[in-house]
Amino acid sequence: MRLTKAAVISAMMMATAQPTWAQQTAPPPEAAQRPYAPLPLAPQPLLNGGMGGYGSAAMFSPFPKGGAVLPPSFEVPGLKPATEAPPPFALTLGIDGNEKYSSNVFATSAPAKSDFITATNASVAVDADTRKIKGGLKYGLGYDKYARFGEMDGFRQNGIGVFDAEIIDQRLFLGARAAVSEQSISQTGHTGQIGPTTAASRTSAGNVVRVYTESIAPSFQHRFGTVALGQIAYHHDETRYENASRAPAAAASTASTMAAANLNQSTTDGGRIELRSGESFSRLLWDYTGDADHEETKSRTYDQVSHTLGAEYRLTGDFGILGAAGNDYVHSNAVDLKKYGGGFYTGGFHWTPSPITDLRVGVGRRYDRTNWIVLGAHWLGPRTVFRFSTDSGVTTDALNFEKALNAVRRDNTGAFVDPFSGFEADPSTSPFSRSSSIYWQRNTDFVLRHDEVRDSFALSARIAEQRILGGTAANLGSTTTSGGSATVIGAYVSWKHHFTPVISGTAMASQYDTLLSDSAQGRTTQRKGSLGLNYNMNPTLLGTLGYSVSTTSPTPTGSIREDMIVVGIKKTF
Repeated sequence: MRLTKAAVISAMMMATAQPTWAQQTAPPPEAAQRPYAPLPLAPQPLLNGGMGGYGSAAMFSPFPKGGAVLPPSFEVPGLKPATEAPPPFALTLGIDGNEKYSSNVFATSAPAKSDFITATNASVAVDADTRKIKGGLKYGLGYDKYARFGEMDGFRQNGIGVFDAEIIDQRLFLGARAAVSEQSISQTGHTGQIGPTTAASRTSAGNVVRVYTESIAPSFQHRFGTVALGQIAYHHDETRYENASRAPAAAASTASTMAAANLNQSTTDGGRIELRSGESFSRLLWDYTGDADHEETKSRTYDQVSHTLGAEYRLTGDFGILGAAGNDYVHSNAVDLKKYGGGFYTGGFHWTPSPITDLRVGVGRRYDRTNWIVLGAHWLGPRTVFRFSTDSGVTTDALNFEKALNAVRRDNTGAFVDPFSGFEADPSTSPFSRSSSIYWQRNTDFVLRHDEVRDSFALSARIAEQRILGGTAANLGSTTTSGGSATVIGAYVSWKHHFTPVISGTAMASQYDTLLSDSAQGRTTQRKGSLGLNYNMNPTLLGTLGYSVSTTSPTPTGSIREDMIVVGIKKTF
């Protein structure tokens, strides 16, 4: 996972803190006095499915203005054309070749087997920026050819597309999203899978599924003068899995685990009715949201309906009181979820002492437990920001991935990013293993970013807790219907430095610990590290040299380690 990347603020509270749509699309009054543009306080896109309010509002925004506002990339003198308005439509093609050496091609405990891998990759990027259509697409297709172990030869896919269209001016909008990526089916290896992780992108012996996620969402908006803005929207989402494991025995094992977890196509249909205060309200902001989602998989259905009424009352220019109340209905044919529904409430405050600090804190009760959320950001300097988020909710993998996809934003370089962290978006990633279960999850995330002309630094940390409420789950060591739980604690750090205008270096290190309890006891630690050197030979030709290492321990067969060396060249057209 782009452990990231995500997920999300409970709507009970965030509905109270969400600004009006008019405020979203126009710069804040103090924008002219800001020394720099802070990151929008968008929640992480993990648990916002069907929660209403602030958490899932971005899903239906016709032209999202959020996302990570990053500084311009390092501009190489003489190698880039003069800055000009982007063309309404642009197509970029790319091709690259890599020679890789892997010390453990099957990602197993000793004895490990090494091999050389010849990798070819083709990519296409599409950008649209017109008055009616905005968006982009990036897709890559790779093929790996192994020198000794031909059974590992195979294709890899990775891509994401985000497009928004304004069908009728300021009235009718249409959003379309799609993503494909390859993910580990078991993050810990406790399901008996081979190779829970690899050192670098390549076809893998086992424990790999290809995840496809698509979404389409038409919406209609109407403005009631300066009093309110209303919206009604519908969305249709699909998530499906495909066995991407290569070695025959491992592929069969992966297929067996997928069958045990009922990882089949999931279809979600849902709608939203929303009414928010308009420009006439400056001290009291209010919001009503009605959300409904119906998800179907091969073996179960899941329904979630939420009504949320929230308000923020500004006592002073920098302090406001938050309050929200509503009702949840959650139902499944696989498990009794009645106690997780019913009325809920949240109360808290919103503090903005300066243009560079924003903090929202709330506590209440929801989903049969005390619920507290925090969302904050503070700029330590023009290029340095610290962000914090904690939230919880009841959801499923399919809802998580679909909502994460709809929350993806593009930064000012055109990259697809997570709106909370600014890291590269990976909507189908998860700190936990794939399952078709219904679960409660809480995420606590920290991000520190520093972006300058020559140096970029990022540090992120996460604590994620999950408890299975029902359905089928293969992520806790065995199939279970309820009660299994897991906690993931991890951190990620990365650094990029430009030594000269044409030579840059990168470094990355991460560690994630997965702790299992209830149905399966144990602890698994995954570590990754990499070093890279990039050389821009000319504006369209890039050479790369890299080393990466990955370890996982313990697994059912012992500790796993893979070292990889990569030499490559890439050409764009």
